[in-house]
Amino acid sequence: MRDIQMPSKYGAIYPQEGDTATDASAGYVTMWSDFFGVCNLCLPLTVFVTEVLEWYKFHISQLSPFGMIRV
Repeated sequence: MRDIQMPSKYGAIYPQEGDTATDASAGYVTMWSDFFGVCNLCLPLTVFVTEVLEWYKFHISQLSPFGMIRV
C-alpha cells in the first residue's frame, strides 16, 4: 500500500492507530487514500464531480473507491 500524504495547504488530519472512519474531527470528512491514487481524484474537486454528487444527493464520504471510479 502506498503512503499518500496530502499537501499541507489542505489541512489533512491522519488517523491514529485504532481510529475508525467515524472518528473524524468536527468539520472534517473521512476519505479513502485510494480516491487520489487509484481513482485519480484531484483537489479542488471539478465542477463535474460536485454536480454528480449533488445530483445523486451523495456526500463524498459516502462513496467507496469503487464508487468513485464510476464517477
